[in-house]
Amino acid sequence: MSEQCSRVDSGPAQQVPETERRGAPRFPSDQDVLCHPAITGADTALMVQVKNVSESGLGLLTEKRFEPGTVVVLWLDAAAPRPVYVLARVVRVAPQSGRMWDVGCVFFGELSAEELDAFRTVRTAPDRAERRAWVRPSPNVLAVSCRDSAGRLCQTSAEIWDLSPASIGLLFPSAVEVGTHLKVDLPPQDEQPPRTAVVRVVNREGWTDGRWLLDCAISAAD
Repeated sequence: MSEQCSRVDSGPAQQVPETERRGAPRFPSDQDVLCHPAITGADTALMVQVKNVSESGLGLLTEKRFEPGTVVVLWLDAAAPRPVYVLARVVRVAPQSGRMWDVGCVFFGELSAEELDAFRTVRTAPDRAERRAWVRPSPNVLAVSCRDSAGRLCQTSAEIWDLSPASIGLLFPSAVEVGTHLKVDLPPQDEQPPRTAVVRVVNREGWTDGRWLLDCAISAAD
């Protein structure tokens, strides 16, 4: 696995200490991004405002309260050469005026320079009609747990390319060997609730932008 797969340990060690999180330079932003919990589908996404961002985390202003520990998917495509999807964990929540919430998050892995530039870009505020047009469902992005070359558990995000009861196609940020088992948090499908499943990579195809399309068989579900 590449460096894009961030190590995950159980328990409190998952969270980066406040002093370390604040050590990275923070930049102001007024970007609007789509956000939804990783365990739900993209149809639950809502628009949130990015207040500030660093390589390791960001601050959001939202109408919805997210519980600390919630893993969220953030999707930005308005200011990036290609859509940016990142996973973050909520570590701090504070009420604000106007029934809004100040939500602090840490990323599972540091942003690339391209991603950081996209998130910190200050946009010209769109008019009401343009803002409504920009709000649209994001692709389904889910959390994926796997083992790196040293056998350590790590976690990254992947976009769902297609999904059936027996198989799933994943657009993955790095190469994965055929035969590898991945643990994925599947969104609701038909009448099934969100669930965790183990899938096995049966085929793969490299894309020119460095991502990989993985054909996976769903072998088990919790």
